[in-house]
Amino acid sequence: MPEQHQERTRALARLAGGLAHDFNNILGIIKGYAHLMEKPTTSLEEKQNYISKIKAATERGNKLTQKMMTFSNHQIETNAVIDIVDLIKKNKYYLMSQLPKKNKTRRPQPCPLGAR
Repeated sequence: MPEQHQERTRALARLAGGLAHDFNNILGIIKGYAHLMEKPTTSLEEKQNYISKIKAATERGNKLTQKMMTFSNHQIETNAVIDIVDLIKKNKYYLMSQLPKKNKTRRPQPCPLGAR
């Protein structure tokens, strides 16, 4: 058991180091573009470009945080439109494996409401 605990601890340390590295990169991007915006010679067009880069970096940070929260079972609630047909298609084999073998599947009939 102690060996398993050490392996888990090392794996957790690698994960934490990787996350810290990713966040440091994101913060470096934000800090760098913010510094460039402070220069008096920076044009409005350049500043707008830098702002879009900062926004993109913060979105990367947000996605990384969501992944960490999901990993730790503290999922963040989001209001998002989900394409249920696409979701089912992507998980078809898993869903089929969960059905008892005696069940037969059939091709669904088109939805009368006009949905896919």
